[in-house]
Amino acid sequence: MGLTFFDCSMLAEQTEIGRRSFPILGLGAISPDMQALVWEILCQPPVSDILGLLAYTPLIATESTPITFLQPSVMA
Repeated sequence: MGLTFFDCSMLAEQTEIGRRSFPILGLGAISPDMQALVWEILCQPPVSDILGLLAYTPLIATESTPITFLQPSVMA
């Protein structure tokens, strides 16, 4: 299991409306037990000190898409 960023400079880049965020893809391909482990890891330090998590839910959707962003302290 790994979390890979293909373009770290893009992840850290600010835009005119705020910091960039990226979807966390591929969770549907793993078992619910493994998904729970992934969320546990992502939500605890030291990972949570570096990456923030949000849920994006389009108006029409029934499920949320998890997204991540670099914590402001990492970008300083």
